[in-house]
Amino acid sequence: MTILIVDDDIDQLRTLQRGLRLKGYNVLTATGVDEALAVDSRLGAAIDLVLSDYMMPGRNGVDLFYALRRRRPELPFILLTGYANTIAGTSAFWEECSGVLEKPCTLEQIVAAIEATLRRPGPSGRLGIGKYKGECRIGDAKQQ
Repeated sequence: MTILIVDDDIDQLRTLQRGLRLKGYNVLTATGVDEALAVDSRLGAAIDLVLSDYMMPGRNGVDLFYALRRRRPELPFILLTGYANTIAGTSAFWEECSGVLEKPCTLEQIVAAIEATLRRPGPSGRLGIGKYKGECRIGDAKQQ
């Protein structure tokens, strides 16, 4: 299982990379949208899921979502953000994105969202992940 993590915060990127590797995932990293798209161009079929920050210099995580959606509509995509209440996006984004987790989230919450997304049937493993400050909500089961 290979996950592409996209985050411009190097400390956050490395922490997630270490944690997900310890959980048994293969991890690729990118520090922005352009780098993530380059990784996808080189290794696209090898990537099973994208976990992206929302706020990054230049283009943001929603921009990355749409760019990847044009290439691989079936690719599961989870957005991590501290700005869930202010994300500009169409209703299509909220319907098509596999999940949105509001920071801060624990590694266990992120892994639960990844596993639930990958188990879900459907073209992009769509989850009902809520957008709640300080917590992650997966389906109806609140994760603290």
